[in-house]
Amino acid sequence: MTKGCLTLALGLVLGAAWPASAQMAALSGNAVVKAPRAVRAGANSAAALLHKRVDKVDWVETTFEEVIDWLHDEGMDKVNIVPRWGPLGVEGIGRETPVTLRLNSTTVGEVLNETLGQLSESEEVTYRGIGNTLRISTKQDFGRKMELKIYDVTDILFQVPNFGRDAPIIDLQQASRSGGGGGGGGGGGQGVFSGSSSGTQQQGSGEQAKRILDAKLKELRELIEAAIAPESWTTGGGRGTINAFNQSLVVFNTIEVHEKIAGLFTYGE
Repeated sequence: MTKGCLTLALGLVLGAAWPASAQMAALSGNAVVKAPRAVRAGANSAAALLHKRVDKVDWVETTFEEVIDWLHDEGMDKVNIVPRWGPLGVEGIGRETPVTLRLNSTTVGEVLNETLGQLSESEEVTYRGIGNTLRISTKQDFGRKMELKIYDVTDILFQVPNFGRDAPIIDLQQASRSGGGGGGGGGGGQGVFSGSSSGTQQQGSGEQAKRILDAKLKELRELIEAAIAPESWTTGGGRGTINAFNQSLVVFNTIEVHEKIAGLFTYGE
């Protein structure tokens, strides 16, 4: 997951709960995802399949297995479609379960959403597209596997310091007067910057900056735990954890929660 995507996703999730300056930094990472005309084999080919445009779907009593075959065809055999028949069977969904659906000018993802919504009124059935594999199963099945990922939140935490009266003053006239002479003497003329803080003051401001950073990381962690699947974290009785390290968050939770935090889940990023 790129830093820009994480910044945008967290900025949108946290909304007004986060300072306006951080929201503006988050929105600066905005990007428009264009639906591909064809699916290419690659690290995110499952995502490309879900965004692929579909002109028309007109199914009447089409079996779910035929829907799976349609997904294979739309992915041009570059995406592995893996229905987990065991967990799906618990929800009463089998190969011969009928699907009736009519959609125009849509996407593969929207077709799949409507299909699964029709098959499971409880919305327990879902899918996960990671790399070149699209899996279809239940939320409970997906929730059994936990993933560890580290997110760099530097952009969200960044704050321009307010130096106040301790800000250095740039004296260009002094620089021009002391810069005239040739080599040799450089002397003890005053530098271009004046009025800067002493070493002790700088050390104090550094310690203060660390306290502010720690407080922001704590606030960000608590906001995520409260806003995104609260029951999934240890604070809410679940197994998920989130810890701060330097200017990063170390998150251990399900893929579904990771995607709510930072968008499309990928391995090795």
